[in-house]
Amino acid sequence: MYHRAHTAALEAIQGPLVLTLHISSPLQTCINDLRTTYFPAHRLLVPGHLTLFHALPSSQPSLSKILDDLRSVTERTSAFDIGLGMAFKMGQRGVAIDIGAGKSQLVAFRRRLRAMWKEQELTNQDRQTLSRPHFTIMNKETDAAKAEACFLELEARLNNAGEEEGMTKEGKALGVELWEYKPGGRWKFVRLFKFRE
Repeated sequence: MYHRAHTAALEAIQGPLVLTLHISSPLQTCINDLRTTYFPAHRLLVPGHLTLFHALPSSQPSLSKILDDLRSVTERTSAFDIGLGMAFKMGQRGVAIDIGAGKSQLVAFRRRLRAMWKEQELTNQDRQTLSRPHFTIMNKETDAAKAEACFLELEARLNNAGEEEGMTKEGKALGVELWEYKPGGRWKFVRLFKFRE
């Protein structure tokens, strides 16, 4: 469903950069399937993801520093267990699943990057602490009843995760993915930075 391009040529990057968590395939498939089920179809432009930074600068010299820092930090970070926590409402139009297992490691990892990038031109959103890392399953739904139904169904599915085929709550955080934000809301894959095994 989603196309992953070859590593983008760095000089061709123009849009802001999005940094997301790279997770093990079974958990990624589960998140993608949930989004396909619940996300408004006309807004489903990118795969399921947990965003660490929403709009990193892509111009030089910022881009070189960001790439160097990502290489350095990921090479010193071991892959870690991660698990889905609880469903929660994002206002009346969205539903997400927060992180249970692995939250402290994830928050500490992002804090290290944010400290390294304190001199970068970060957005207010990216300067904030990552207080509730999550996967957005539904967003910008115009029908409040659909959003409520999604929330209730997700709660039940998470409670019965071991019994439902394809519904997994556990996986591994394996690294981070850097994406270029394109006009219209699509993303172009730039690079994967893997954690140590």
